Amino acid sequence: MCRLYDDAQPDRALGPNDFGPEVYGVAVQVLRVCTDRDTGEYVDVDVVTVTPPLPGAIVDPARLAVMARSRLPLPLPSPHMSPEGEQTVNIDSWLWVDNWQPQTRSATAGGVTTVVAATPVEQRWTFGSPSERKVCVDAGTPYDLERPASEQSTTCSYTFRHSSAGQPNNTYKVTVTLVWHVTWTSNIGASGDLGFVSRTTTIPTRVAEHQALNQARSGR
Repeated sequence: MCRLYDDAQPDRALGPNDFGPEVYGVAVQVLRVCTDRDTGEYVDVDVVTVTPPLPGAIVDPARLAVMARSRLPLPLPSPHMSPEGEQTVNIDSWLWVDNWQPQTRSATAGGVTTVVAATPVEQRWTFGSPSERKVCVDAGTPYDLERPASEQSTTCSYTFRHSSAGQPNNTYKVTVTLVWHVTWTSNIGASGDLGFVSRTTTIPTRVAEHQALNQARSGR
C-alpha cells in the first residue's frame, strides 16, 4: 500500500483534493511511502512525480506511462566472457550478462496508477565488425570452473576465427547491447506498448592464436 506525502507536511498523507489549483495539470514531486498492507512495515520510500488533474478531468494513463518510463533505471550491460581475459582462436567463448532482470516504475495522479515494466529480451554482441555478431535471447550461462565441461552447456557463445593481432592496441572492440521491451498497465484497465530501449557497453578484448606442436619420437 502506497501513500503520497508533501515534504513540508510529512505527517499527513495527500489525497486527490489536497493539491492547490496552482499545480493542477502541472508535474510536481512528492514523497511516496509504501508499506506492507498486513504488517505495516516500510517496503519502499522514494520521490515520485505526479500531475494533479483539473477538477473533474480524467487522467490519461498513457501520459503517466511516459512519465514513469522516463524514470526507469535501465543499466548498462554487465557482460562476461569465459575464459576470463584473453580469448583463444577456434575455442568457444561463453557469453553472459549479470543484469538480466525486469525493471519497473510507476506514476500516480488523480487516483490513476500506471506501472511501466521493462523486460530484457535480447543481448547483442559484435566482435570487431558488424558482420561478426551473436544475438542471444536469454542471459546466457556462466561457465563453472568447478564442474566438468561435459556437464555444462550454454545457448550463448561465440568462436573467434582470427586473432586480434594488428588491431588497434591488438584488441577487438567488442560491444554488448542489452535490449529491453517496455510495456505498461494501469489500475483502470488501460495498457500499452512503449517499444524497445537498448543500452550498450564496450569491452576491449584480446584474442590470441595458440599453435600446438606435436613431436613424434623417432625410433632411432
